[in-house]
Amino acid sequence: MSSNFFESKSVLPQNSDAISVSELNFYAEKLLSSDRVLKNVTVEGEISGFKRYYTSGHCYFSLKDDASSVRCVMFKGYADGLNFSPKDGMRVIISGHATLYSKEGQFQLYAQSMHGVGDGELYLAFLQMKAKLESEGLFDAEHKKPLPYLPKTVGVVTSRSGAVLHDIANVIKRRFPTMNIILSPCSVQGKDAPREIISALEILDKSGLADVIILGRGGGSMEDLQCFNDESLARAVFACKTPVISAVGHETDYSVTDFVADMRAPTPSAAAELAVPIFDEICGSLDRYAVQIKSYVTDVFLQNERQLNLTAQTLTNPENMINMYELRLSQMGQGICDTVQMRLTAAETELEKHIVTTEAFSPAGTLLRGFAAVRDKDGSIISTAKRLREEKTGTITFSDGDVDIGVL
Repeated sequence: MSSNFFESKSVLPQNSDAISVSELNFYAEKLLSSDRVLKNVTVEGEISGFKRYYTSGHCYFSLKDDASSVRCVMFKGYADGLNFSPKDGMRVIISGHATLYSKEGQFQLYAQSMHGVGDGELYLAFLQMKAKLESEGLFDAEHKKPLPYLPKTVGVVTSRSGAVLHDIANVIKRRFPTMNIILSPCSVQGKDAPREIISALEILDKSGLADVIILGRGGGSMEDLQCFNDESLARAVFACKTPVISAVGHETDYSVTDFVADMRAPTPSAAAELAVPIFDEICGSLDRYAVQIKSYVTDVFLQNERQLNLTAQTLTNPENMINMYELRLSQMGQGICDTVQMRLTAAETELEKHIVTTEAFSPAGTLLRGFAAVRDKDGSIISTAKRLREEKTGTITFSDGDVDIGVL
């Protein structure tokens, strides 16, 4: 094909001047690529046949309506910016450009952005709210409260029936089996959710019962998570005296509460890991401190003993000098003993505090505080009145023994 073929002809040649398939497709591609409408087009439709190739990161799918469909491609650079996972049947709005893929002679829409229907306005509202609160300083690091290293109680603000509470409790009990957990339940989706979340958060914060609060819910669409972009809720989180961890949605989801909270966790389970240390690691640290103190004391005594022996050997009239150094050594030893004793006492006091805290929240400690456990004939815990009525009989375990009971 000559280099000036398309420059010299504005329309396709007649049959007497045949061209190749490649020339035909290339000509059509040039025409479509120069079209002003197709250069920047926004299309709404339903996703079909979606597939993302993880080696390249490119996405290929069709966009269809009741009467037609168009092939689409979204390259990795644009696909990485998506804040949701496209799926077949999802109705979306796509912006990009459309032209002919000349190699296969196929008309394609090259997507540069994608939003679920209705998400565009929500996303814009999210950006506007984020900019407003950020300009007021609500996201500034100076306002972030540090998380306690060893909380006595973890507060959770979430739905009573969702999987989030179960996930958080599992992680906390695995890391610190005797940790106390308080739930302040609320709805986490719908028009009434912001008001309920604020109420649950304020009740827990004002009670002073929790040392750290996890505000969480599972993943969902942008519309599902919209209640966490509420301005009143953001200001309520900022006003909390108790440190708040925001754990809303999946790792790629962001809400206004994530930015205003004292810490953001990618998932509710990750929030539980941030809130609670590992019990066995704390015990191990205390053991290491005791070993270090003992080693320090031994080294000091040995060093002074060696110095005394060396001084005694170099003196011409050693008796008086030895007596003097023995006195000094005795004084130094007493001072060291006093210092070591103070450190040991402090370490023992700290260890006793941890032991008391641990025992207070153990099952036996719970019974001593006036609680009781109800079990069936097989020894399994009966946690509800309904279950006890069904069993008819049971055993109540108090701190000082068991009592058999029957239900009329």
